[in-house]
Amino acid sequence: MKFKTIRTQIVVSMLTVLMIFFAGSMFLSVEENATLEDLIETDIEEYFDTISEALKDVRGTSVALEKLNSDEFYDQIEGRISAGIRKIGFLYGSTFTLVILFSFIFSRWMANKIVSPIDRLQEQMKAVGEGHFDQRVHIENATKEIEGLVECFNAMTASLQEYISQLTQTTSDKNRLTMELTLMRQIQANMLPTRYPTRNNVMMHADVWRLSELGVAYYDFFPIDECRLAIIVGDVTDQGVMATLFGVMSQNFIRGFAKMGYPPSRILAETNNILSEKNEFGLNVAVTVVVIDHAMGEMSYAMAGGEPPILRQTGSTAAPVSDQMTIPLGNMENVVYHTYKTRLAQGDILAICSHGVVGAKNAQGENFGTPRLTEAIEARLGYELSESSEEIHSRLMEFTGGAPQMEDAMVVLFRYLG
Repeated sequence: MKFKTIRTQIVVSMLTVLMIFFAGSMFLSVEENATLEDLIETDIEEYFDTISEALKDVRGTSVALEKLNSDEFYDQIEGRISAGIRKIGFLYGSTFTLVILFSFIFSRWMANKIVSPIDRLQEQMKAVGEGHFDQRVHIENATKEIEGLVECFNAMTASLQEYISQLTQTTSDKNRLTMELTLMRQIQANMLPTRYPTRNNVMMHADVWRLSELGVAYYDFFPIDECRLAIIVGDVTDQGVMATLFGVMSQNFIRGFAKMGYPPSRILAETNNILSEKNEFGLNVAVTVVVIDHAMGEMSYAMAGGEPPILRQTGSTAAPVSDQMTIPLGNMENVVYHTYKTRLAQGDILAICSHGVVGAKNAQGENFGTPRLTEAIEARLGYELSESSEEIHSRLMEFTGGAPQMEDAMVVLFRYLG
């Protein structure tokens, strides 16, 4: 309903009530007037006639008696009474007119005092509906009810303006984050090798499980020469596009130094010096480098904050090859890393995992840990390495139970066929 209609209804309602009231009063006054006129025409006239008859029996003459016996005297009395009645009727009519006029003016004033502010609120609400959330209303000399309504409206528009501002900022941040995440995942996908080495005496399988939105982890494997194969697993200890680019840099430097024939320790040392020198964002990357001479059956490896490889040798159980604590790449220059070596026999299985596997947490904050990883490897020792990978993934998901993770998980499995 429009507020102009409300105003009209207020005016009409007040006028109707007053007209009914004064119409009733006028009706009563007319009835009283008719009663008085009947009294004049009947009872008073009868009284005067009676008095006249009585005065006729009074002997003697005097001015007073003549006046009392004259018709003019009684006409004067009747005229005065009639004049009084007419005066009362005039006063009723004048009063009725003035009250009607006053009621109309008062009702208009009340309607404007109540409805005009609501009209303004309606206009402001229409502007808000059109997207102008900076609207504010100020009404002077308003009633308490209207002031309360105005305060609620201003609070609403202020809240809407703040909400829209936050929503706009959130949407912008979300779009930027979405673009960053898409770019980051595309870069990470390009970091992963697309083909396994074609060697008769080796088998390989690798999987990556994206358990976090912004985690940065990668694996890489490539032939160094006809006899040697390099396997790398890296995990950047930060998130976002810059961390991804830092991971790309570390991967490329490691690849370059590995193909120059350097041992794992020197590969890590040379890469660390370059990353530390240009590390303006304080990033670092945990890396495990393994070089396998599949012609000689020898494995050499070095770690820079990465997880130690887990070796499952024929006739024994799976276990980490080292428990040495090492420093990730990018923290400081001239860090000394060490190369470790071990012999491989036919059927040996090697697992190289990122920290996102052993460091995955459940809802209680417990780590998946190396013992659970080795149990998963032992549980599926079939010919296909993908079965072992599936077992690791299944147990990892069951352990975490959907708890949010900060890092991606990946595993590279290698079987030496002799």
